[in-house]
Amino acid sequence: MLIWWVAVAHAGPWDVVSSHDTLQATFTQTQHRQVFARPLTSSGTVAFSRPGQLRWELQQPTSSLFILDGDQVHMSYPELSVKESFSLGERPELLSVVRSVTVGLQGSLEEARTSYEVTHDDRQATLIPRSPELLRWVSRIELQLSDDGQHLASVTLTEPDGDRVEIAFSGVVVNPTLDAALFHLP
Repeated sequence: MLIWWVAVAHAGPWDVVSSHDTLQATFTQTQHRQVFARPLTSSGTVAFSRPGQLRWELQQPTSSLFILDGDQVHMSYPELSVKESFSLGERPELLSVVRSVTVGLQGSLEEARTSYEVTHDDRQATLIPRSPELLRWVSRIELQLSDDGQHLASVTLTEPDGDRVEIAFSGVVVNPTLDAALFHLP
């Protein structure tokens, strides 16, 4: 126990974030798109569990649900009565998008270096995709840690055409016990 405490006490903020096994939060997502007269804001909840589970649920202004469970994707659009499930292997173009979104929640800048050029300080990191495939979807990812350095506070995804999506997290709970049912369609 003492060895763990000493390791955490000397770890940098990014090491602390990458040590989280689970995370749950609310978020506000603001899309700045050239085709929109003004930014489009939505809100919802997110749950993340290592090694590869993600639940991204938009609640306002419309509801949708995206679940990643390993390489399986489940999506639901309740207002349209549509549910869809598939393997990421069947939709490789979505794999790049999923990697872009989950890189911030993973928190490991060392792991990110395999796919991104990474520059960072104690609270901010900028990731530039290395692969042309990923660059088709996102030209840069900016990560911002919370003031206390304990969790991700925001992510900005900038697309090649200059459009961007800003995601701000609040009510973050680190290492909660998550019900396995969160990662399955209701």
